[in-house]
Amino acid sequence: MAGLVRLVEHRSPRQQEIVEAVRRRIVSGELARGSRVPSVNELAAAHKSSTRTALSALGYLQEHGFITSHRGAGSFVSDTPPHLSHLGIVFPYRPEPDGWWSQFFVAWKGEAERFAAPDGEGGRHGLHISFYYLDERIPNAPVESEIQSRLEADLFAGLIFPVFPNSLHGTAIAADRKTPKVVCSAIRQEGFRGFTSIALDDGLPEKALRYLANQGRRRVAILIPTFHSRGALPTDGLISLAARCGLTTHRYWVQGIDIGSPEWAANWTELLFRHGSQRPDALFIADDNLVPSATQGLLNAGVSVPDDVHVIAHGNFPYLTHSVVPAKRVGYDMRQLFRLSVGMIERSRAGERIRESVRVNCHFDDDLPYPIGG
Repeated sequence: MAGLVRLVEHRSPRQQEIVEAVRRRIVSGELARGSRVPSVNELAAAHKSSTRTALSALGYLQEHGFITSHRGAGSFVSDTPPHLSHLGIVFPYRPEPDGWWSQFFVAWKGEAERFAAPDGEGGRHGLHISFYYLDERIPNAPVESEIQSRLEADLFAGLIFPVFPNSLHGTAIAADRKTPKVVCSAIRQEGFRGFTSIALDDGLPEKALRYLANQGRRRVAILIPTFHSRGALPTDGLISLAARCGLTTHRYWVQGIDIGSPEWAANWTELLFRHGSQRPDALFIADDNLVPSATQGLLNAGVSVPDDVHVIAHGNFPYLTHSVVPAKRVGYDMRQLFRLSVGMIERSRAGERIRESVRVNCHFDDDLPYPIGG
């Protein structure tokens, strides 16, 4: 938490006044990138302070990336000030001690690191990214205080939430209107004025099932994650959707698995596909966390893929989980999602009017503009 300590360290009222005055001029654009910042003597005179106080204020601004100093030439606004170049990505929880993490978050973090690498698109333009991991079981956790402190100090160009954490509902972070924020969600987030929502197309299941029907399949089993509220299981909806796509399924052919314990998927697929002349001839795996275990279950059952069973599985491109049998993949392009998030933050910072919600379509693996590995 050293960063938090530096953010809230004690500063004299006069030093704080100078910091706020210079920072306000930088954030507003009055002092553009590369422009000269008033000298220590000029700031001391303008704010009726000592040169030592003015020097300390400039030191704070330099430490946090707003200015750079050149010996003998003075101080200048940084080419990459934090309010234009520092993104925060906020996850609702961190990886488990054994290393397990939702593949959706793995993909977001992997794409952010690729984008911000020195040779990446963002890295070449000085973009810096920090990751924050909350614990939704602990309200007002220290990391929330750090995020809030940085928001107040204009140290973010924007915040990206792959999923909005429940622990932030009703907090000052959610209420902040100064910093652009993007949240990725399958549904429009209500009650978040000032947020831009990337709404993931909800047509992925139909796209997957129609693909199986077009491959000549007629009986489909469906494996879904257990993300649903009690009493609101989607079984009936999936049975109806399969029928509209020309496929047959049954209630006991639609099973939910906790993505935190994906190993159970192997038992389910082995049991379902091992015996019976009327077993399914297709499998739709609706979450990429379940793919390795579910496809291992098919292998254990001794079925031939794709001769006996055709498999289509969800994926976050290009960060795919491993399938031990051939599988068609359908999902969302994480490169598109990340570039869209960054672009919306940059346009908002530039004063453009941004739509409250942008819908993103799902893709097949062969629809993408770059190659996809297994």
